[in-house]
Amino acid sequence: MITTPEQNLAAAVAYLRGYDRKDPDEIARYLHPEVRYSTPVAQMTGKAALAEAASRFSATLNGLTVRAKFAAGEQVMLAYDVEAPEPIGVQHAAALITFRDGLIAEMQVYFDPRPFAPAKR
Repeated sequence: MITTPEQNLAAAVAYLRGYDRKDPDEIARYLHPEVRYSTPVAQMTGKAALAEAASRFSATLNGLTVRAKFAAGEQVMLAYDVEAPEPIGVQHAAALITFRDGLIAEMQVYFDPRPFAPAKR
């Protein structure tokens, strides 16, 4: 399936909207069966693994707001704010998303992981 940059951009924004709505079905709908996902603290492969992790993570959020979005070819770049409960608060993040067959095939997420680390005693 060939998709346009505009279609990929709309799908990427809808994927993140699933986090804001705490909707695991909406999150999973956009994932390729062999999706690869990486962040500063985790890497995973496969739709089932990512959908499960995304469902757990989205349940903890107060909200998610897309601030900027760009698309070129099969790739989308998003800048967004993740609104987590205190003491974490609002965290800025960015994601480079690559599409294949109209679905998210690879996602590289960038954020500062320090606020999510357990407090040292």
